[in-house]
Amino acid sequence: MEKEVKIAIYGARETGGLASVLDIMQRINQKKKKYKIIGLIDDKIESGRKCLGYKVIASKQSLSKLKDKGVFGVVCAIGDNKARERIASDLEKTGLKYITLVDPTAILGFNVKIGEGSVIYPNVVINSGTTIGRGVLVNTSCSIDHDNKIHDFVNLSPGVHTAGRVVIEKGVFIGSGASIIPDMTIGRNSTIGAGAVVIEDIPPEVTAVGVPAVIVKKSKGV
Repeated sequence: MEKEVKIAIYGARETGGLASVLDIMQRINQKKKKYKIIGLIDDKIESGRKCLGYKVIASKQSLSKLKDKGVFGVVCAIGDNKARERIASDLEKTGLKYITLVDPTAILGFNVKIGEGSVIYPNVVINSGTTIGRGVLVNTSCSIDHDNKIHDFVNLSPGVHTAGRVVIEKGVFIGSGASIIPDMTIGRNSTIGAGAVVIEDIPPEVTAVGVPAVIVKKSKGV
């Protein structure tokens, strides 16, 4: 019998992503006992506190000590893109693995590639030829059509739909229920509002909302 992998979950806020990640891990373990959760990591919740039945055992400052507890890797349950990028960098320094989770209900097409540390939530469909980068969140019931390129540290909220050959650059956040027509590019660090319909390329560092999506805000310096 294959040995369980000891992991910790980064993000202990009970109303954050923790419960969803625990659900995914439970479904994975029902099929094949794969992960053993040693505890939680959080930078704002004190060590020893229990959240959804698991103790906070570390923070950023004590990550390096997790290997002494037999921890192999870390799953990230934090939605903020920049925080996940910072956590990925911290994990690299400690040698801890950035664990990828794919819910058993997700449907993955031919030649789909998923980067380390990404989390694919329930009832997601990712069609053939799509590449998902590092630290990406593809939330519940998203559909990603063929030959998409989703770059690192993107957050796709529940119910996002992308058509074929869409490119979503690093650090993008897309709100719930947004749709993107074929061949569009969403520029680096941009935000697409909930329910928006993207029918033109979106440049980097902007916020676009509405049907069709229009730019309503630019980041400072853009």
